[in-house]
Amino acid sequence: MSGAGAGGPTSEPSGTESEVFLAALLAGVPGGLDDYFYLWTLADKISHSYPLRGATALADAAELAAAAQRDVYVGVAVSANPVPPHQRVKADEAKGIFGLWSDIDTLHPVHKKVNLPATDEEAMELLMAPGLEPTILVKSGHGLQVWWLFEHAWIFGDDSARVAAGGLAKAWNDAGGIASGSSANCSDWRRSGNDS
Repeated sequence: MSGAGAGGPTSEPSGTESEVFLAALLAGVPGGLDDYFYLWTLADKISHSYPLRGATALADAAELAAAAQRDVYVGVAVSANPVPPHQRVKADEAKGIFGLWSDIDTLHPVHKKVNLPATDEEAMELLMAPGLEPTILVKSGHGLQVWWLFEHAWIFGDDSARVAAGGLAKAWNDAGGIASGSSANCSDWRRSGNDS
């Protein structure tokens, strides 16, 4: 999770970049939840679930991310149950989301689209145009992965909240995709990631 950075306190965060990123991501999750967050690693295509209440979950997840060094993705949704190793959270299984996210690709031979920002700096200009500064910015190798975290994670009370969150996430990413030439798939609450 190289390049992860969290907005907020002006003091220098302690811990690895992965710990700082995960701590920022999970900061708005209410205490007492028996739910899970997860990481997915490309090398083995395995989901790794961690309890939100687990005393060592944050450190364990950060250790996995640090050991993998690249191609580690974090699930964008909270899950009521551990995610099976070869699956990811499906929309109807999501228990909540940490905030809104967007993947902004930049021009590179690994991308098929050619109408992309040429550099990370150009991508940032597009992101900042609406005036909503992101909470977390990850340089993903060939673009940016960006989070706008809620003050408190949106834990769904019922199916209508889940549907509303899905619609909001899709609209947010569609708006970002129009600006950047890239758009993330929000239909299955899969993951946002880092490949550097």
